[in-house]
Amino acid sequence: MPDIIKVVGGLIINKGSILIAQRNKNQTHPLKWEFPGGKVRIDEEVKSALEREIKEELSLKI
Repeated sequence: MPDIIKVVGGLIINKGSILIAQRNKNQTHPLKWEFPGGKVRIDEEVKSALEREIKEELSLKI
């Protein structure tokens, strides 16, 4: 059985608009659209992981 990887993702809605990000052209799956998020680090709380990922990817504090 493969290892389980815990991930988080955020669906951010503001005044009827949904925030979605486009991947960098140099990343895997270049220029694809995605919701912000990523892998949860070992011993990291899910909420903290989502806050960290959105800060890293979008420079936003939630």
